[in-house]
Amino acid sequence: MGYFQGDNAANNGTMIRSIARTLIDQNANYNPQCRRLRCMGHVLNLSIKAFAFGDSGSSQELLDVIVVTDETMALWRKLGPGGKAPNITVYICSSVQRKQQLKRLGAETLLQAGNATRWNSGLAMIQSLLRNKEAVNFFCLNNPDVAQNSLSDADWVELESAVCILQPFLRSTLRLES
Repeated sequence: MGYFQGDNAANNGTMIRSIARTLIDQNANYNPQCRRLRCMGHVLNLSIKAFAFGDSGSSQELLDVIVVTDETMALWRKLGPGGKAPNITVYICSSVQRKQQLKRLGAETLLQAGNATRWNSGLAMIQSLLRNKEAVNFFCLNNPDVAQNSLSDADWVELESAVCILQPFLRSTLRLES
C-alpha cells in the first residue's frame, strides 16, 4: 500500500488510520501519518484564504454566505476592497436585469462570482471587475443598494495589486492539477 493524497478533511485521516489498522493486523509496517500526503493545491488555497482573511473563523462564515443581506454586505465591506468586490459582483450577478444594465453601461465581459470551493475564483472575480472597471464604477454610483461598495481609485489599485500577488498561486495550482 502506497501513499494517500487528499485535502485536510478529518474523514481522510480517519480512513487512512482505518486502513493502517487493517494492514498492521496483517503484520505490515504501515504508519498512517507518514503515508498521508496533503494536496498541495489545497494547501495553496488555504494559504491564500489565510492571507486574505487572516485566521479568524468569521472568514469561512463569510465565504459560506448564500443569501446576501445588508448585514453580510457590511461584514464583507469591513475587509476593504477585497470585501467590496464580492459584494458588487454578487449583487450584480444575482439579477438578470442588473447584468443587462451593466452590459448597457459598456461592460466588456460578464462578471465572475467567486465562491468558497473553487480555487482561484476570487482572482477570476477581481479580474472580471478590473476588465469592466468603468461600467462597474458607473453602476455602483447609480444604484443605491450597492453604492456603499463603490470602489475608490485607491481600492482599484489595491485590487490590481491583489491580482499581481495571486497570479503565481494560479500558475502553481494549474501546474499541480496536472
